[in-house]
Amino acid sequence: MSISPLRALSLVLICCPLIALGVNVSVSTTTAGCGSASGTATATVSGGIPPYAYVWSPTPPFGQGTPQITGLMQGVYTVEVTDGLGNTAQASGMVEQYSALNYPYFWTDRNDCMNSCSGIITIDENTLGGSRYLLLHEPCAAIFR
Repeated sequence: MSISPLRALSLVLICCPLIALGVNVSVSTTTAGCGSASGTATATVSGGIPPYAYVWSPTPPFGQGTPQITGLMQGVYTVEVTDGLGNTAQASGMVEQYSALNYPYFWTDRNDCMNSCSGIITIDENTLGGSRYLLLHEPCAAIFR
């Protein structure tokens, strides 16, 4: 018994439904710390046929060839994804950077001796909006609460 070509094609379509051939990618990012290379970018792929190849630009410090790159400074990062059939897609994401906090302060106890590092500065934390900040004071080591 032979099967006609049309019948064979219909059996293949019933047993093996067509897979969407288009590959799509999106990029999500995290914010880098103020002056630090701590941002990340992550590619999320949909469609296409695995395996996927990832090429990031500019070249990241860590993670080239993977869905996630790390150790990023502020900037735009673009990924090109190629699926197992050679289809490609591109997407970009912006790694933002926390800005330095410029907040008015006032002295509550000022030591007039130069370089003594014994004064006290008060900042009203209630007006900072609940965000976390790292406060640094140079040249003296200081703890801010």
